[in-house]
Amino acid sequence: QVPTCARRHIISTRTPRFLCLSRVRGAACTRTCAPSQTIGVPKELANLERRVAQTPESVGKLTKAGFNVIVEKGAGLNSSFSDAAYTAAGAKLVDREEAFKANLVTKVNVPTPEEAALVGES
Repeated sequence: QVPTCARRHIISTRTPRFLCLSRVRGAACTRTCAPSQTIGVPKELANLERRVAQTPESVGKLTKAGFNVIVEKGAGLNSSFSDAAYTAAGAKLVDREEAFKANLVTKVNVPTPEEAALVGES
């Protein structure tokens, strides 16, 4: 079994593995995240940001690997991905607060202080 953090994670989607970017006791955690956890995909709110952290294709791969994926309603609209495409790929559509309550949260941009407050502790 792959070791995981005891905290909720914010993971990088640009690494080949799901690398945890949480800070544990002031040091960055370098463990990888195990399947069967929930991955949240919130909508990006930065000005003129058209990207989304997960595409319907990547959601399909994640769900096939055993992850539960929850996507904020409308998260992919600026990238021309419909909510129906995410649902067809196996994701569950949720509101913003629920997307940030996932075990893992994927984002394109660094979370704002308001978004980081939504993540909370596990």
